[in-house]
Amino acid sequence: MGIRPPRNIISNRSENSDDFFFAVTDASFSGDLSSFMAELEGSSDSFFFKSAPSSETVQYAFVRKSDRKIIGFVQYRPECFYTEGSIGYFVRPSERNKGYSKKMIKNFIFFISLSGVPFLSAKISKDNIFSIKAAESSGGILLEDLSSDNSCFYYFKCVPDAFVCEIEDHILFIESEKSLFSPDAPDKGTLAMLSGAVFNKGEKILDLGCGTGIVGIFACKKLSNDCTVIQCDISSDAVKCAVINNSLNNTCASVFVSDGFANVEDNDFDMILSNPPYHTDFSVAKHFIEDGFKHLKVGGRFYMVTKRLDWYKNKFTSVFGGVKVTESDGYYIFKAEKRTARPPVKKKEKGGMSSKLKRKYGIKQTVYHNPAISLIYS
Repeated sequence: MGIRPPRNIISNRSENSDDFFFAVTDASFSGDLSSFMAELEGSSDSFFFKSAPSSETVQYAFVRKSDRKIIGFVQYRPECFYTEGSIGYFVRPSERNKGYSKKMIKNFIFFISLSGVPFLSAKISKDNIFSIKAAESSGGILLEDLSSDNSCFYYFKCVPDAFVCEIEDHILFIESEKSLFSPDAPDKGTLAMLSGAVFNKGEKILDLGCGTGIVGIFACKKLSNDCTVIQCDISSDAVKCAVINNSLNNTCASVFVSDGFANVEDNDFDMILSNPPYHTDFSVAKHFIEDGFKHLKVGGRFYMVTKRLDWYKNKFTSVFGGVKVTESDGYYIFKAEKRTARPPVKKKEKGGMSSKLKRKYGIKQTVYHNPAISLIYS
């Protein structure tokens, strides 16, 4: 036959995978299916082999080694992940009802994972019972029932460090790494913060210490990308994942490495959100809160979530002049608003107690004086 196996065979090592390989074909479909496959099987010029898929639509033939017979095809189309599905597949009629659909999908999942692709998706007609069974038996998870066009949408997880989550009816596809914070699921504190945050279209939002990018990606999805979102993190691994996840989720955030605000040039944010490392000292949070005030526009909001109360409440109050605190599932969510261009100035009374002594003796009332505001927080 005209087909020869590639030098480096890429295939799934499970379920007798050594009996098969994928070949990439640049031949176009013409005429009936039988003649099309016969043409491919009889012509070595119709095939070339790749170890990694491109970002464009590619058609792969699933070939049995023993007789070089094409069992079926998988079409990989990453640009259609949310529309028609990133894969389409079919088995030639003479090879159906032999378990090849499941084998072909599982082999392709492994094949594509070697290129770092974290997810695949497939849109299947509800009338195609065999394709649905093949998808589910290959690890496919029903994502959405598209009743409007009588179809189902399945996704397949291709790499171990990836997960899918749903936040307020928005589906997020997240690739992660074990070294990152909360690598297997959204952090409960982050979810608590997002549940209390108010997002408005057209706003400029900073996801400070973004990790895998969940907060900024959620903001983009919630606002239908009608916003400007910037994400930054000190970890280059986190930034790499956030960039990938924005691509996976069709979101529009800009992502870069920054130690806190070190590389953040903009100072006109409407909203800053952060879930800082609160199990260490307060140096990171101190930097976030103090510099956060400088990078917000007047009227801008700073949301932060931690498991500690007193220090964060006092710090936000001293910098912003006040803070609203809510508790949810053991977490404290802080919301501070920048009401003036400059931080409030604390006026010390002669002979008065220091702040440290007031806290020691339970005297909580503090008076702040500012050219624009005069507020008492207790």
